[in-house]
Amino acid sequence: MNLRSTNLLVGIILAMALAGVGFFLLSSDDKSQKTLPSNELSASSNSVEFVHSGEALRLELLEGSSVRYLVGEQLARRDLPNDAIGVTSDITGDIFLDKSGQIDKNNSKIVVKLDSLESDDSRRDNYLKTRTLIGSAQFPEAVFVPEEISGLDWPIKDGGKLIFEMAGQMTIRGITKPMTWTVEANLEKGMITGHADTRFYFSDYGIPKPTLLFILSMDDEIRLEADLLIRVNEK
Repeated sequence: MNLRSTNLLVGIILAMALAGVGFFLLSSDDKSQKTLPSNELSASSNSVEFVHSGEALRLELLEGSSVRYLVGEQLARRDLPNDAIGVTSDITGDIFLDKSGQIDKNNSKIVVKLDSLESDDSRRDNYLKTRTLIGSAQFPEAVFVPEEISGLDWPIKDGGKLIFEMAGQMTIRGITKPMTWTVEANLEKGMITGHADTRFYFSDYGIPKPTLLFILSMDDEIRLEADLLIRVNEK
């Protein structure tokens, strides 16, 4: 076999090899498209627009929601006032709305675990549990029972902004008082994401104000803020 024939044969073999590799890669890509992981499948199923028929709804708080307190204070080691902030992500609950868009208060409840509250200072956290008993074994949680909702458009619309107030009863340290939250959120593909806030005073729940050496002064008002992640389901 002469040199020219040998080069031609080698070229044919290389072409066949490259074609085989290309076919394998194309086959692999096709298989990967047909066998999506379960989490990707569930994500794609959640991308459907939510259409509310006007029936009763269940609003389910999901992991990713959080609550924090904010109190203005003046610390000895700082020149300017700042906010003491404590956060917990241990929040669960459901809010049920009937066909008229009003709260079913007999089945609605939100529970915030206070024993997981954390701030930027362990001394403050320890004071809460030992002196105010917030987050202690005696008062490990705060419970909000929603009773009335106002300003919510009904039926709710996917892709729309939700602005409303929710009033109910908040129990902290065994004391129950009325409380109203202002909520601003967005509804998209059956998921609500947004923000809620309210405020109250130390004296409302008989909470003693911290008297730690590094705290020069502290406001009388406590602000509560919540970041919300809620799944919407028709009952």
